Amino acid sequence: MRNRSTDPARLLPLCPQIQIYYHAIGSQTKVLPASLTSIDEILSLAGVHHITIAPALLQQLAAMPASAAAAVPNLFDTGPPLIDSERPVAFRDDEEGFRLAWSQEGRGEGEGRLGQAVSIFCEMQDQLVRMMGAVLKGGA
Repeated sequence: MRNRSTDPARLLPLCPQIQIYYHAIGSQTKVLPASLTSIDEILSLAGVHHITIAPALLQQLAAMPASAAAAVPNLFDTGPPLIDSERPVAFRDDEEGFRLAWSQEGRGEGEGRLGQAVSIFCEMQDQLVRMMGAVLKGGA
């Protein structure tokens, strides 16, 4: 059993639950987990709409025997529902309510991680722009 207070992947079980929830309410939103750190995390999410896998993990996954992959429990098959699809939560016309709920969830953990992710993506974009600028200058 995962230790929810120290496990960095403690929200993984939420991915299938969110996908099930979106399906139950007729949403077109797709689930795309990213930043997975192990083959077990990837295999446990088999069945999710989309998934981002780092090249090194993809190579490990390709080299893994099917029998070993089958031994990893699938999160779509286990655990009680974490969300209630009978009582959907909607913030469509309530940005203030959404921002308050987002800020309070997990003591702001999501906001912190989102900020980190945006910062990393911006840094990578800046690096790409510099790299492409150097390539274009060298080719001109």
